[in-house]
Amino acid sequence: KFLRQLQRMEKDIDKTWPRFIRCVKPNQDKAPNQINGAECLLQLRFAGVFEAVSIRKQGYPFRDKHAAFYKKYRIILPDLLKAESRPPQWKSWTASQFKTASQDLLKKLCELKGLSNLKNIQCGRTMMLYRASQHRDLYLRYDRSLNQHVTAMQALVRRWQMARI
Repeated sequence: KFLRQLQRMEKDIDKTWPRFIRCVKPNQDKAPNQINGAECLLQLRFAGVFEAVSIRKQGYPFRDKHAAFYKKYRIILPDLLKAESRPPQWKSWTASQFKTASQDLLKKLCELKGLSNLKNIQCGRTMMLYRASQHRDLYLRYDRSLNQHVTAMQALVRRWQMARI
């Protein structure tokens, strides 16, 4: 019976996505309605919660992995899209290639009118880190570029549909 229960539990665990939660024990006795504030504070400090909060407060709330940054914001530069082969070369890139490409993309974006404050974007070991003002400017330019591409694609599809009639 125990083995069947264990196997059933293993199947249930395999079906789910693991989530890790850091629990804070309110007191050593595990008694209800009793909170030892100093103990909770120590647990939060040792778990790295305060360090994570202080890093966020330093002003880099927006973080994208190099690959995600490159894939998303390359649309802003039409020349970069035109130069891409079909299928794109970046589909087989490594993390270091994405990092280099993201840095190059950032340099080109900084040269565009209205995006000079992107020079303050930090390129970390695995992520691009930027503040709210840079995110706003990047996203506005991204949204504008995306709308232009969608409009052009709609025009092509409508032209193709009319030619079929």
